[in-house]
Amino acid sequence: MGNVDMKKKEMLAMVVEMDKANDDCRNQNKAVSVEELAQCQQTAITLGSELEKRGERGEQLMHMLEEYCEYICQLGTDKGDATARRKLTKKIRQQLSRVKNAITYDLPDDKKEIVFLPYKASMWDSLESIWLAAKEDDTCETFVIPIPYCDKNPDGSIKQWH
Repeated sequence: MGNVDMKKKEMLAMVVEMDKANDDCRNQNKAVSVEELAQCQQTAITLGSELEKRGERGEQLMHMLEEYCEYICQLGTDKGDATARRKLTKKIRQQLSRVKNAITYDLPDDKKEIVFLPYKASMWDSLESIWLAAKEDDTCETFVIPIPYCDKNPDGSIKQWH
């Protein structure tokens, strides 16, 4: 599996935006703008590129997006037949619903990123057990970033850094 950049919730947000564009197309009484359709296709391509990084799990979704793009192309060649446009936008809505469900249920959840910020080495023992549990959890990615601090003299000058 390659490097996964986009989070699952970002992918779902893209599908929601594509669905909103589909609603706009369905509600228009005129032909759909080429720019709107091009944007829908570009969004599908971006989403497909991210899914490709997920290897085998993303393949089925990529096929669904290819079918979605075919429907978008058909919508672009629509000559103003309102009934045909409604049927096509219904197919698009169903396809986007399948894509959304597949992302939601077939892709693994995003890892939680947990940052531990200890400021005193003597206090690490109170965080260590939590850090060990999170480190062993496959759904978590952990980071430890020690926070430097200093002691000050009564006049406010720095006495010693820790």
